[in-house]
Amino acid sequence: MYRGVGDDKARWRTITACRLIGDRAVKVNIFPYGRSIPITSIDVAHAQVLSPDERSGLKGARRTNGIGLPGYAVGWFRLAGGGKALVAVTRGRLLFLPTYEGYSLIVSVVRPDVAMRQLTTAAGN
Repeated sequence: MYRGVGDDKARWRTITACRLIGDRAVKVNIFPYGRSIPITSIDVAHAQVLSPDERSGLKGARRTNGIGLPGYAVGWFRLAGGGKALVAVTRGRLLFLPTYEGYSLIVSVVRPDVAMRQLTTAAGN
């Protein structure tokens, strides 16, 4: 299921969906890991679009709970550089969203630059 995000209709895409809800939260619909993350809990200043080179750094991540297949990963992962992340990725481009809650969110996004701009606007940065 794909859902548009904001006026530009940027699409935050995983096998299920991740979307920005107004200026309040990022909603992650990944069964059974779904959650709503308030914008105030996201460290927008350190959020970034991951290039193909940076994405290769995720290969050292270790799955702690979830599914990891070539080209598809969903669930909780321990990152190679330390820290944990809720991951919902396919072969698409990735958006890295660190939170103040002790984990990061890494999701596949069709138009990450637009999604990042919308997130920055929603956070008031």
